[in-house]
Amino acid sequence: MEDYRQLLRDLQFTLDDISRLFAQELAMVENLPLNKRQFRILLHIIFRENVTTSEIAVHFGITKSAVSQALSVLEQHQFIIRSINEENRRENRLELGPQGELIKQKIEEAETVLIERYISKLPFQDIVHVKNVLEQFRDIILDFNQRGAKHK
Repeated sequence: MEDYRQLLRDLQFTLDDISRLFAQELAMVENLPLNKRQFRILLHIIFRENVTTSEIAVHFGITKSAVSQALSVLEQHQFIIRSINEENRRENRLELGPQGELIKQKIEEAETVLIERYISKLPFQDIVHVKNVLEQFRDIILDFNQRGAKHK
């Protein structure tokens, strides 16, 4: 058990370090008029096309009202454009606004730098393997949490 405990701690520290170092590379988006939640929701919209308010709420574990408040700020600053989803008029369609497109472009430029400087230094298959293992780990946690919620 102690080996697993140490491995878990090492994994947490390593992922935190990587996240912090990558965040430094993405510093060009630090001066945005957004709080962390609003920025994370914006990133979610940028990276996942056709995402709905409900999906955002589930992903972040927050209420639809909290999502709506964050979307209002994003819309106010022209990061997103909300419109009625004609297929389901009870849902909003979320698209990137002019400022959102600009942020997306800057993020893609930063990603290119990260790939060229760091990620491409590792064998591609190793990176794929790490991604797959982390996804499996995430799925185990999600599955356990969903089953646990049903048995409470």
